[in-house]
Amino acid sequence: MTADKYVIHLIKCALKNEQPDEKPANLSWNEIFRLGDKHMISNMVWYSVNKLKDKPQADFWIKWTEIKNKSLVKDITQRSEFDKITAAFEKEQVRCMPVKGLFLKKLYPQSDFRTMSDIDILTDIENAQKAGNIMRSLGYACKSIGTAHHDVYFKSPVMNIEIHKQLFSDITFKNLSEYYNDVFTNAEKISGYEFVYKMMDEEFYIYVLAHFYKHYSRGGSGIRSVMDIYVLNHNIYEKLDKHSLDHKLDLLKLLNFRNQITDLSEVWFGEKEETPETAKLSGYVLNSGTYGTMSNLINSQVKARGRTGYFLYSAFLPLYLMKNNYPILNKAPFLLPLFWIWRLISALITKRNVVMLKLRAVFK
Repeated sequence: MTADKYVIHLIKCALKNEQPDEKPANLSWNEIFRLGDKHMISNMVWYSVNKLKDKPQADFWIKWTEIKNKSLVKDITQRSEFDKITAAFEKEQVRCMPVKGLFLKKLYPQSDFRTMSDIDILTDIENAQKAGNIMRSLGYACKSIGTAHHDVYFKSPVMNIEIHKQLFSDITFKNLSEYYNDVFTNAEKISGYEFVYKMMDEEFYIYVLAHFYKHYSRGGSGIRSVMDIYVLNHNIYEKLDKHSLDHKLDLLKLLNFRNQITDLSEVWFGEKEETPETAKLSGYVLNSGTYGTMSNLINSQVKARGRTGYFLYSAFLPLYLMKNNYPILNKAPFLLPLFWIWRLISALITKRNVVMLKLRAVFK
């Protein structure tokens, strides 16, 4: 058995509270842990390994247990901070909508099974500054201000909050951006709140799938995303209007993708037999890691834009994107050519490997 198949077996057992098989002799605990870490599921794998008769050697197991415990503490901290943040938005009467991770967590057997790097909160673009003031009042420091997509706030040691002004880029994912142009229309107020909303089940299902597709179609997306679809299908899907859901997915060109990922999730975590199609898809997902790879991202952009188009886009980023990295351009956009040159020099010094990947993709 390969390491990836054994890790998927361990995840399946954790999801279903089943006794896992002992580790195959040809695998090492180190490669199993590394694969779980690559996909941000090592804490979940721990719960299955803990049921085994033959566990990793003591020092390795102690370190792994510490990582699991830190994930547990992070989960508790995130949920506690979320309550404080939403209470502050409510007090200031600023409309907001937490999206994705926090609600996905509730569908898992244990909340800490589903890790989150950050908490995503949507607000109206005109409330972005008020939202920033709220975050600062709660002790968060602003890491970055995005011109269109999101602003990022951080509080030590683990809290990372993204305040979104839109859910999808209107440049890269125009159809999804248009669909989510007024997402509050298809939302409902969270019980006890007047200004804090959540997506209704059908829209939540579509959004999780669309977010997965966004990463998958660019740099790729990993095991955790497939696991999310499996959990959604087994907790929400049966309650939805299938005709309405499929119609919307078809309009968004996500129906095929949903069917393919659903098949893969049932092969991994259900009882479905593997096919050549799911095997190919499995290979891509397993190679991607949690948020995809730079190589996948570059290749997908070359395919979408063509070699010349990608080279020009990569070398001369549009003004609205350059503003994210160089805020002075908001006041002095005429300096754009100078910052194109500066960006290229900086990349050659600090990101030489990425530059070489891009050049190989263009000129190979």
